[in-house]
Amino acid sequence: MNLSWRIKDMDREINQKAKEKWRARGVSRVPRYHFTEVPNNEYGRLFIKSLKRFLNKDGYFITVRGQHLRKDVDWRKHQHGQPQHASTHLRVYIDRRRGEE
Repeated sequence: MNLSWRIKDMDREINQKAKEKWRARGVSRVPRYHFTEVPNNEYGRLFIKSLKRFLNKDGYFITVRGQHLRKDVDWRKHQHGQPQHASTHLRVYIDRRRGEE
């Protein structure tokens, strides 16, 4: 058996065990975001910058999205998502990179 296939099988098995663990706790889906309510100020942005610096970039990537629209911004201009500069908080997603198949 090829080593890359073994690694993929092990990865599937680990992911399945993680899903079973979450379901045993009564959670129907494994949460995708890992950090929520990160303030959109210099401390929050420094936190995210540090995460990006020390993340294993070969295996994972970070996505940052805006959360909670500021009161001075019109929501009608951002009905399909909002930019980070118009948000009071940020949400950080950490996802596994897909290998070359």
